[in-house]
Amino acid sequence: MTEKVITIDGIRVYVDMLARIEHSCDPKLCGRQGNCCSCYQIPLTKAELSRAIGLSSHAANYQPDLLDEDVELFEEMDDDSLILGSTDTGRCVFAFPRGRGMYCSLHAACLELDLPPYRTKPAPCTLWPLCLSESKPLELAVMGDAKQFPCNRLLKKPRKTLHAGIAEILDELYGPDFTEKVNKHL
Repeated sequence: MTEKVITIDGIRVYVDMLARIEHSCDPKLCGRQGNCCSCYQIPLTKAELSRAIGLSSHAANYQPDLLDEDVELFEEMDDDSLILGSTDTGRCVFAFPRGRGMYCSLHAACLELDLPPYRTKPAPCTLWPLCLSESKPLELAVMGDAKQFPCNRLLKKPRKTLHAGIAEILDELYGPDFTEKVNKHL
């Protein structure tokens, strides 16, 4: 089956992929292992790093380990790029367990400070389970392993409109016009 790909605002969008996923972020579904906060290295721009550092004192209200001297909020890679720091278990330093769930202290700090999480957290975190390639042109698709997480459901056939959880991500990051253009191609 050929994947339907369209270009919207300079981004190549894998429309059928987006139409075949349902996403409902519910931290209570996340186990302490195998959640998105434990599976990926999150690349950071300098602006995202600055925001994360700026929010870290508020995030520490939810994830007190952030105050430990040994905790590195970010790591520098061999190619001089930056990624979010992680714990010894591979979990993002900003992720914290509560009950059976896994939560984001950056997200919680944003809500506490009345900041928009979608505009404040690192882009890969707010975009997930979608992904944006670094190719030229940019390509918007679904993470290949998205189906392994309980917050996602992959459908055999594309929906006629985007699932509300996917539409919310696109609305917040690219605007309702972008989302409407995607829906027109379904």
